[in-house]
Amino acid sequence: MASSEELRIEKETLTGKGIPVLILYGAINVNTFDKLEQAIQDLFKAGKYTLFIDVLNVKYVSSAGAGVLMNAYLQAQEQKGKLVLIRLSPGVRDVLDLLNLHNVIPIADDAPSALKLLH
Repeated sequence: MASSEELRIEKETLTGKGIPVLILYGAINVNTFDKLEQAIQDLFKAGKYTLFIDVLNVKYVSSAGAGVLMNAYLQAQEQKGKLVLIRLSPGVRDVLDLLNLHNVIPIADDAPSALKLLH
């Protein structure tokens, strides 16, 4: 598989806040969306329903990938948590605009801005 078709996920925790941050690299498509879904579900199973997903280094999101983000957002909400996308790449912004999800899933420029959306 070409590197553009792969998805790499790094996990960090926002210092002092205990909020997990998933930092994504590559593409969220039919070949990789299950990897993202698993990473999110692992956080939910650990009781972490508020999370930030950094998509600055994501070049492409397919409709399947957008579906994973939307489902995760809804699951987080059901548990009184919040999923916030931070540092949108142009490719991610285009897909969210196209699917009209930019009005549904909270978006922030960075983690400090995302924290303000939690209140």
